[in-house]
Amino acid sequence: MTNHAALSDALLRAADAMHADLTLDADRALRLAIWGDTDAEPPGDTEADLHRAALTAIAELCNTQPDQVAGLAHGRAQMAARIASSRAAVHAHRG
Repeated sequence: MTNHAALSDALLRAADAMHADLTLDADRALRLAIWGDTDAEPPGDTEADLHRAALTAIAELCNTQPDQVAGLAHGRAQMAARIASSRAAVHAHRG
């Protein structure tokens, strides 16, 4: 089951990181948001699931595959992360 509050937070922090650093792609920004390091590997299943869910949320908004999110245009990825964060926040609020 997806923790929508954690998903929303990770997506928003990733979008903020991309805004602050134009060299970050969405995948690296998510790694930074979730694990604090742009090159981090998932330390456990829960964190890997969160990363996968965040990549999928961005990919769905951009009509691409999760493994192609890193190649998205910077502005497109940032906006998709913000929209996906808002959607996840609504789901979290509904409980």
